[in-house]
Amino acid sequence: MKHAFLLLLALALPASAAPVHVSLKASASLGPSASGFLTLAQIADLSGGAKAERVRMASVLVGRLPLPGDTRLLTVGDINLKLRQAGFHPEHDALLEGAKQVSVTSAETQASSPLAPPAPVSPPAPAPPQGSADTKSAPTVAPAIVVHRSDTISVVVQQGDMTITAKATARENGSVGQTIRVHRDGAPSDLAATVVDAQTVQLEP
Repeated sequence: MKHAFLLLLALALPASAAPVHVSLKASASLGPSASGFLTLAQIADLSGGAKAERVRMASVLVGRLPLPGDTRLLTVGDINLKLRQAGFHPEHDALLEGAKQVSVTSAETQASSPLAPPAPVSPPAPAPPQGSADTKSAPTVAPAIVVHRSDTISVVVQQGDMTITAKATARENGSVGQTIRVHRDGAPSDLAATVVDAQTVQLEP
């Protein structure tokens, strides 16, 4: 694996000369999220830089969404840490501006109007006869495929304080958390990496 890390270091593309401008908001009130996590785009306005890097940076997860009625503070240091973990270099790839910290609250879901009539309650459906097809367990749903074969993705390697990011091509489909083969132009062989999201895989040093 050390050889793979050195190979990726030698093949890594140079960092973009134009950083993405990240203007942090002083506060953000957000509704419920299916994933329960916050993205950078929800607490900041992004502009400048390369479009592909700006889109990928906007989807970086920066923390958990607070419970309704609670408040969570995210500092510039918190944002920088999450950017590094996602394969960005805050000193070169992102220029953080705006507020020094973001106050995040969860907007409570609105209760139904008291004037609205109550929804009719349907009687429970009768239980199917024992042994019928309805009593069979539902089939297991396969994890969603987020990386597809031939996709151009970013390969991230972290070793100590050093983070290396390079472009590669996916050799096979993969879902989040799954290990797939990727290929970097000029590399003698494929590398095995873990899928982080639709644009990123991580190579263990």
